[in-house]
Amino acid sequence: MLKTTESAAPRVFVIDDDGEIRRVLRQLLAPAGYAVEEFATAEEGLGRIRDESPDLVLLDLRLPDRSGHEVLEQIRSDPATRLLPVVMLTGFATPVARLRAQTEGVTDFLAKPFSPEELLPRVRALVMLKQFADEHEHAEHVILTLARTIDARDPHTAGHSGRVAD
Repeated sequence: MLKTTESAAPRVFVIDDDGEIRRVLRQLLAPAGYAVEEFATAEEGLGRIRDESPDLVLLDLRLPDRSGHEVLEQIRSDPATRLLPVVMLTGFATPVARLRAQTEGVTDFLAKPFSPEELLPRVRALVMLKQFADEHEHAEHVILTLARTIDARDPHTAGHSGRVAD
């Protein structure tokens, strides 16, 4: 069972038009301690990612409304989700598709059919990486808030902490 720093289970979004693949991923990930949300289209998945960013996205390359490459580009272009781990799962794992996904910033790339023995450790590692990044971001916000508070108390050093941080 996966250990989490919070009480909520890590959330994995599966964006794949194949209902059978979504079912298999849910059956694999839910018993391992992940909360799985499924989306059959890119638009549904992107809308939910904008509303509430998950800990990991498992993304199909070929979707009915747009390509996985386009979804990945949108995820990477948004500052709120630019560090979100994205694993591209595809039955069309050509060298060109793999290279393009890597160039666009995919975190990992797996060909279908995938083995549970390969997928689960990757998911676990990427979720942990996301949790570490979130903790780092939270600590950075706390430090910057403290620096602003200190600067606000003394007009002679106002902005000094921010300049040092820059």
